[in-house]
Amino acid sequence: MGTSALARPCHTRGMSKKSRRKQRRTTSTFYMPQPRPRPFAGLANELEFAAMRELLPAASLKLTLLREGREDREVTFVTACPSSVQGMVRSDGVVMVALQTRARTQDASHDLGLVVSRLLDAEAGTVIDGLDLRQRAPRLQEVIGDASGDMTVHTDLGFWLAEADKTPEALEAINRSADEMVACEAVAGQRATYLCHMDPDFLRIVLPDEEDAVFDGLARLKARDALSIPGRAHFIGAFRLFGLVAPVWEYDVAVEGADIADEVAALRERLDEAIADTQPLSVDARHARQGIVSRQLSLR
Repeated sequence: MGTSALARPCHTRGMSKKSRRKQRRTTSTFYMPQPRPRPFAGLANELEFAAMRELLPAASLKLTLLREGREDREVTFVTACPSSVQGMVRSDGVVMVALQTRARTQDASHDLGLVVSRLLDAEAGTVIDGLDLRQRAPRLQEVIGDASGDMTVHTDLGFWLAEADKTPEALEAINRSADEMVACEAVAGQRATYLCHMDPDFLRIVLPDEEDAVFDGLARLKARDALSIPGRAHFIGAFRLFGLVAPVWEYDVAVEGADIADEVAALRERLDEAIADTQPLSVDARHARQGIVSRQLSLR
């Protein structure tokens, strides 16, 4: 055998196409995060992150990140950024990170952690768009730690604009976009509870409990005919999102958030009690659970 045969790269000749494809996959530098059924678990605002990602058209959550040995940085998480970019630093230095983006991996926490880490020390005017998420990065839990804040549900996208950017043309565009959005509002006194005005109106509650416990609780109330708001709203199903469950009720008439606070509080009290019940389901409750599970919709 000649020396030329020994020197010939094994991945060019004398190797099948299938083997060459396998080698390219093996040597790829891309990193794919592992799937996380409940990616926001452990975050103080887990429920709000899930709702902003899948249920609300316009909302913001402002957090202050404490950085040892460095200046603290305020980050505003938003449902979406202008032009659907992944994140940006506004002209006034405010960091905005979008939850609703085109690019996604199987770990939403990884995706957000990557974008936030890139923007923490970025200058005003920086925009992140088209960032390849297939790379190692801290997860959101590592970046924001125990930081928590109050989420705001907006009626338009005016939160996009810094004061200096509120020109007549920009404000007119914001007003036009509001006409195309589903109007939503938070129900006072309840966490992660939203009234969406969609003709009819819908009530959505993102619950912190494990999925099985939630479906058991819903089934217990359904079997006792206690799952509806009498004369006002009836249960129609549930969303599954990021390891959480968000039951949905449809109102029979148009309502406002301020008018339903008491009845929603009473519903939530019944629901929490039913979820906390660890007794085996009755026959009627088991049948009800099958019907409820069949009407769930998974959002990813």
